[in-house]
Amino acid sequence: MEVAKKIYEEVIKLPEETQREVLDFIEFKKMKWKKI
Repeated sequence: MEVAKKIYEEVIKLPEETQREVLDFIEFKKMKWKKI
C-alpha cells in the first residue's frame, strides 16, 4: 500500500480538477483489474 500512499500524497498537491480526474482514472483502473 506504500505506492498508493505516495500517489495520494502527490495527488493532494495537484489542483482540484486534476485530483478528480486522477481519482476517476484510478477508480476506472480498479474496476478493470477486478474483472480480470
